[in-house]
Amino acid sequence: MAILRSFVGTCELVKIDPFAWFQDVLARIGEQSMQELDALLPHRWAEARVQAQAQAAVSLRLAIVGLRSVFADVRRKMCFR
Repeated sequence: MAILRSFVGTCELVKIDPFAWFQDVLARIGEQSMQELDALLPHRWAEARVQAQAQAAVSLRLAIVGLRSVFADVRRKMCFR
């Protein structure tokens, strides 16, 4: 029980939801190698999550720029008909 409380305390310290962390870790722990287990610790998990969210935001921005370009081309083609 003390180990679980320690994990919850660490999650609170790095300002992440302990339930979200436990849920993700329990889903992924079987797929991790022994060398990669430290990536699942709360402070490293939080860092990886921030990086993943930043990458997702960049991908979304690029997709929006691409869609704007496609819509602009469609509008141009429709205007010249």
